[in-house]
Amino acid sequence: MSETKREKQLKILLTEAKPIFSKIDKIGKELFEGTDRKLDYYYNILDVLSGCYTYLAPNTKRLESDKKNDELDKYMNLKMEAANNETKFVSAPAEREASLTVKHLRKARNVFQGYLEATAMNINTAKRHIRSYENENQVQID
Repeated sequence: MSETKREKQLKILLTEAKPIFSKIDKIGKELFEGTDRKLDYYYNILDVLSGCYTYLAPNTKRLESDKKNDELDKYMNLKMEAANNETKFVSAPAEREASLTVKHLRKARNVFQGYLEATAMNINTAKRHIRSYENENQVQID
């Protein structure tokens, strides 16, 4: 079975995103290990994570949009096909079939959404460590 244009685009996007996913995984693991770090470390990961978030957010939205559009296109094509063939259109099976045609987009969207949420959580953690340092040292860092 040959790949569709959408599947090729998706494969490219996932390949491009792998290094970003790896950065997020690495930072998440470091934060999970809870090793005391210097303030510069938290500023550095805040910059890295902000860049990751900036990459992930629009791509996550695009994947969601593509999934919805492709699913609706398939559903409407099935509905028009039934009308053209003068057969009864049943919505539930058409919805299931349309949903199946976008499973690759749904999976990719969910992966991106998961990394987007992890990035947001890691950003909050880095900010919390910076605020903690400010409070402990009674320093105001802007």
